[in-house]
Amino acid sequence: MSAMERVSKSLKFIIIYVALFSGMNSLFAQTKYVESHLKPTFTDGWDTGGLLILGTGTVLGIAAHQYDDKVKRWFNKESRLGSGLTDFGNSFGTRYVNIVAAGIQMIWDRSNGLSHLEGLLGTNLMVFMMKKSINRTRPNGENEDSFPSGHTSTAFASSGSLSYAYGWKAAIPAYTLTTLTLLARLEDNKHWLSDLVVATSIGVFWARSSGIHHHYLTPLIFNEGGGIQFSAPF
Repeated sequence: MSAMERVSKSLKFIIIYVALFSGMNSLFAQTKYVESHLKPTFTDGWDTGGLLILGTGTVLGIAAHQYDDKVKRWFNKESRLGSGLTDFGNSFGTRYVNIVAAGIQMIWDRSNGLSHLEGLLGTNLMVFMMKKSINRTRPNGENEDSFPSGHTSTAFASSGSLSYAYGWKAAIPAYTLTTLTLLARLEDNKHWLSDLVVATSIGVFWARSSGIHHHYLTPLIFNEGGGIQFSAPF
């Protein structure tokens, strides 16, 4: 795939996102959706907590860079996951799967589904700009879209959003699949270790940024009664 074709493919995804959120803007205009949700997603996350997440990812990415070659050789020595798990992990990190998941989520939980989509939008826009400005060659030499990993950042954005919304019951399976995605990218020789470390912080950042203005009410059911648990992103 040529550089122009790669750019064209990425731009198509951005156009899809913009069209999707333009439709949301019209649909939820009466609730001032852009001002109350979309705009805060791109502004509120840049506080001390958000900068700490990105800063930590940067420092750990620099540290991981020292082990890029060693990790590559270890995964290339023999198959660590097998083709089945590798394919499954790669699928979980794709934009298609996560956009569809967030869209389905909106059917029965509109607020958290919107937060999920907002996190995916922010994640993929940041990853796209970084890929096209840094142009790091993949370990397999396929192209210059290695840094950061789009699959990994997308998977972490989805897992973070689901965890903020539904707690540990969603976090355990979501982060298990996300870890599988991360390992699959190494298994396929698509990314360096440092690509994945920085991508992780990007996904976590946008999951938090998109959820910081959403309040979460979780029903609690006990034998003697029930209640509501309130939580918000840190």
